[in-house]
Amino acid sequence: MKFRRILILVAMDSELSCSMEKFPLEKKQVTSLGIEIYAHESEKKSIFLAKTGVGPINAAAVTALLSNELKPDLVLLLGLGGAIDRRLVPGDVCIGTHVIQHDAVCSYDDRLEQMACGELHLSLEPKDRPDIKLPTDSFINERIGLFLKNKGHNIFTGDILSGSEFNGSIVRKKLMKERFKNGVLIEMEACGAGLICKRLGIPFSVIKTVADTLNVAPDKEYKDFIASNVQKCADVFDFVRAL
Repeated sequence: MKFRRILILVAMDSELSCSMEKFPLEKKQVTSLGIEIYAHESEKKSIFLAKTGVGPINAAAVTALLSNELKPDLVLLLGLGGAIDRRLVPGDVCIGTHVIQHDAVCSYDDRLEQMACGELHLSLEPKDRPDIKLPTDSFINERIGLFLKNKGHNIFTGDILSGSEFNGSIVRKKLMKERFKNGVLIEMEACGAGLICKRLGIPFSVIKTVADTLNVAPDKEYKDFIASNVQKCADVFDFVRAL
C-alpha cells in the first residue's frame, strides 16, 4: 500500500517545534481560516504538517478543513500525552490501537453510561449501540511501531483516552485506568481528529510521547520527554518518506 499525501497533525507550538527541528519543511498557508501548514513535497510524495490547537473541537475542525483542501490518504496525530499506565516513563511512545472519547457520557440520576464518539446512545437499544472504541489503522500501527522500536524507542500500544479534559491529577488518572483497563495514555485531540478520519474513510494513527506519569517529578519528566519527542518526530518523518 502506497501513501502519497500524508497529513501530520500536532496540537501545540511546542509539539510543532519538535516536529520541525530535524526535518526541512517549507511554510505555506491554507486559505480557509488562514491555517499555516508546512510541506515537504516531491514528485512521488507530499508530506504536510499542521497545528490543530488544543482539544477535540479544534482537532476535528482543522482535520476536516485540511482533509478537504489537501486530500490526504493518511493522517497521523503526533504530540504528547499523560500516562495512566504505571509501566510508562517519560519519553516512552504510545501507539493507540483504539481511541475512546472518555468524556462522552450519558448521565442518569443513578449512573453514567459511556457513549461512542459522535454516535447516538439513549434512543438505541443496548445491543444496537456502537462500540465506544474508535479503531485506528492496524497496518500503519504495526509498521510504524516496528520502525520506531528499531530506532530505539520504547513502544507501548493500547487505548488512547481523549476528551476535553487536561488531566493533571494522579488520583484522576488512576480512576480512569480503573474505568478503562486497556488505556495507556490520556490526551485531548485524538477523538476529534479520529472521528473525522473515520467519517471520511482516511486511515488514521495516533503516536504520542509520554510527557508525564503517575510519578511526582515534573522537572525531571519535562527534560526527559523533550529529547525523546524531538527524535520520535524525526523518525516518524523518515518513516512516512519511505512509505
